[in-house]
Amino acid sequence: MFFKLLREALKVKQVRSKILFTIFIVLVFRIGTSITVPGVNANSLNALSGLSFLNMLSLVSGNAMKNFSVFALGVSPYITASIVVQLLQMDILPKFVEWGKQGEVGRRKLNQATRYIALVLAFVQSIGITAGFNTLAGAQLLKTALTPQVFIMIGIILTAGSMIVTWLGEQITDKGYGNGVSMIIFAGIVASIPEMIQASMWTTL
Repeated sequence: MFFKLLREALKVKQVRSKILFTIFIVLVFRIGTSITVPGVNANSLNALSGLSFLNMLSLVSGNAMKNFSVFALGVSPYITASIVVQLLQMDILPKFVEWGKQGEVGRRKLNQATRYIALVLAFVQSIGITAGFNTLAGAQLLKTALTPQVFIMIGIILTAGSMIVTWLGEQITDKGYGNGVSMIIFAGIVASIPEMIQASMWTTL
């Protein structure tokens, strides 16, 4: 029944275009998760595979964190920023409360504020994760000397990657099917399933 409905849906040009566009964006995301940040030794994170925090981040990001890829942060800064903006609208920040009552115009302003907050959070989070994992990996995460310039460069790359992932999600929302952020997270989880099955099989053996 499902495949029959899918076959009938694909016959409609508009539906087919949206499905193909969504698949294309997901493929772009998957390619990005395999590109390791320059100057980083991602293999050093293999020793940290027992950390539940790292495993959780890798699950949501489709192993992007274990690869320490340019998309390692995923959409997490944007999600956090969205929560912050919603909290600020609860009679905490008058300007945000006012925007929340302005309809579509106010919604656009809040979305813009969310992006700016996400940008700051992404940079702070990228610096924190890099420093933390470098310490946990015995100072072997970075191939070069540990300098502020290196941290800033990695922070900029990870922040840009997070903004690109967020933009990809928005493209799915506008031109594809479903909520873009949810689709990105779902794609990451699905991509992690084969590795989880393989790991469980090795554990059983």
